[in-house]
Amino acid sequence: MTTVEETPSTPDAARIREMLLRRRAALERKWERRIARGGPGSGDYLSRTRLPELLMRAAGLWQRGRRNAMFPQLRRIRISYPDLPSHLEGLRILHVSDLHFHAEIPEFAEAVRDLFSGVNADLCAITGDFRFSHRGGYSHVFPAMETVLSGLHTTHGIFAVLGNHDLGAFVAPFESVGIRVLMNANTSVRHAGGDLWVAGVDDHHRFRCDSLKAATDGIPEGGFTLLLAHSPELALDAPGHGVRLYLCGHTHWGQIRFPLLGALSYNARCPKRFCMGRWAHETMEGYTTAGVGTTDLPIRYNCPPEACLIELARA
Repeated sequence: MTTVEETPSTPDAARIREMLLRRRAALERKWERRIARGGPGSGDYLSRTRLPELLMRAAGLWQRGRRNAMFPQLRRIRISYPDLPSHLEGLRILHVSDLHFHAEIPEFAEAVRDLFSGVNADLCAITGDFRFSHRGGYSHVFPAMETVLSGLHTTHGIFAVLGNHDLGAFVAPFESVGIRVLMNANTSVRHAGGDLWVAGVDDHHRFRCDSLKAATDGIPEGGFTLLLAHSPELALDAPGHGVRLYLCGHTHWGQIRFPLLGALSYNARCPKRFCMGRWAHETMEGYTTAGVGTTDLPIRYNCPPEACLIELARA
């Protein structure tokens, strides 16, 4: 039987979370005003991407990019530790990020649901960005998420953090369908007679509402900690807070990768080595996924969309 306890589970924790949600809401309104004035991120899908879309259509590349984006793959990864607690050996984590549901592409959620059909995981970790754009409506996100969840079966549940495309208003609807949203908090999951600590930080890239200290507060020394973060931008600091496995997304691996040149941008303020795939830092292992969805342009080139099934093992 699964035991999941959020730490700390006190009235103070609820108050702190409510304060964080209010702070985030204020920052979200600030970004909306900045966008309205034409600042960074001001273009929505139609205004920012119309010219690139027309050029790609003229070159006959648009439909190919759309097809590439519509067929996510499941990547299987084995991560080993010489000191992995015995009760965590063989633990399977389904890592999902950057779903970016688009209101005009409802069939994408069905493709993701089908990808998860038959996948056996002990827990699911979702590292943010559920909305396609930085602005506009988001009511389509919740039925799309329910479609995805209909194909997902885990032993210990689903844990998530918010990304830079997301709003604090997502938290209550997600938790009503069984997604535990970690906002600078942690949870103890009882597995095979021992504990796995799942910590989650709020978005660092845009809203700067993250706190590694708060996210790992109360985890006993030596407890194996899995950190969910939207971006890899906290990778240098995370080992100092006892993190052993860091899962994130955000970069999309560039989403459009050119032969020989690779990606033009990863949109992350951190060393490039943390922006793509498997990496390690001090005693911490990490994986930055290419993500399942797309943003700005609903296309991919030389960068297949993915979810990851990660298995923990002893070295």
